[in-house]
Amino acid sequence: MTSQTIDILHEPVCLTMQATPDAVLEAEAETLRLARELHLDVRTAGLLARAVGELVLNACTYAYRSEAGVVTTEFSYHDGLLDITVSDAGSGFNCNEFFRPDGTPGPKAQPKMGLMRAARAADRISVASGRFGTTIRMVKRIRNDEQ
Repeated sequence: MTSQTIDILHEPVCLTMQATPDAVLEAEAETLRLARELHLDVRTAGLLARAVGELVLNACTYAYRSEAGVVTTEFSYHDGLLDITVSDAGSGFNCNEFFRPDGTPGPKAQPKMGLMRAARAADRISVASGRFGTTIRMVKRIRNDEQ
């Protein structure tokens, strides 16, 4: 993992991890640390941490299969918006089967899937996936009373 303690209010935070089971815990822990820094309520912090953990788990499980790989998680905060991106350079998938461009679940979506969990935790989500990898971006508005 490549990380350092950074004040998210002043600059983005980037975590680069080997696609191993430890990456899930590292990503969740960093999400919770940043949630504390932003003074998020416990429920919101937990939802975001679980969502990020699920997305990292999906990357570790499906993007690289049995190959070694890297998962990157980026966090930034600006003008009341928390922006979280999880990306990999793995095999990709047909994201429209799981998540339509209009934000509704696709035909293969399951309620407990990481992608659906991320959609519930965020105010906006976008998914781009292809043969060169996957990038999932979550945006969450942080209310003034949470800061």
